[in-house]
Amino acid sequence: SPMDALELLLTMDNRRAVQLAQMLDSHNRKRQEEEEAIRTDAVQMLHNSFDPERDNVIVLGSRAWHPGVVGIVASQLMRRYHKPTFVIAFDESGVGKGSGRSIPGVSLVQAIHQCADTLVSGGGHDMAAGLVIEESRMDDFRRAFNRYVSETTTEEQRCPVLNIDMEVSFQALTLDLLDSYEKLEPFGNSNPQPLFMSSDVFPTEPPKRVGTNHLKLFMRQGMVERDAIFFNGAERELPEPPWDIAFTIDRNVYRGRASLSISIQEIRSHQEM
Repeated sequence: SPMDALELLLTMDNRRAVQLAQMLDSHNRKRQEEEEAIRTDAVQMLHNSFDPERDNVIVLGSRAWHPGVVGIVASQLMRRYHKPTFVIAFDESGVGKGSGRSIPGVSLVQAIHQCADTLVSGGGHDMAAGLVIEESRMDDFRRAFNRYVSETTTEEQRCPVLNIDMEVSFQALTLDLLDSYEKLEPFGNSNPQPLFMSSDVFPTEPPKRVGTNHLKLFMRQGMVERDAIFFNGAERELPEPPWDIAFTIDRNVYRGRASLSISIQEIRSHQEM
């Protein structure tokens, strides 16, 4: 219940605050475990049947999945494979509730409208939507959804593109830069967070796995060393160094000291520009 989180923020009783924090942390760990189990199951399904050259969409479902987590998994699969994705949790009667995430140029609302005869219901936004479907119609929906994307987009539109705002050196990543950068906030859909790039970067030591699927990377460009976090990077095979890295920056405050943190969005082997 969200009331537990609200009570944690409002309570003046330290003992009650600790109890609530521990309870919420336990709930979050269970959610993460559920999310990891579904993602692992979904990736295995894709390995068995998915052809990225042939299939322009991902549609997966199972009676073993929890409907409260499928949206998170759909988002992760969409980012990993750059395909419009629906992940569906079916109940014991075979009725499924699914959550979808899309790529630029593919409207899930329009897709649901075009595939309506295979669905019970559906709606949402261009980039995120939900649907209700009978288990027996999942393959029909997958084919119709794939056909819609194939007919309304070009191969070039379906290719992943990173729009780099600026190339910066490690030496230029300072708190002064961060002060200027933060004047652009708040970031959101209509004001996306700037994406930077640094090229010809070398790892200085092996990546360190943190959390469930994240990597901490230690890198050097010229004489300047930086570390960075690569969320969900443990699922990826890192390319041969040296690297070109695309990343966002944020302010990190620990024990009253501010520093600039780097969140890697993508890595490739270095390419001469």
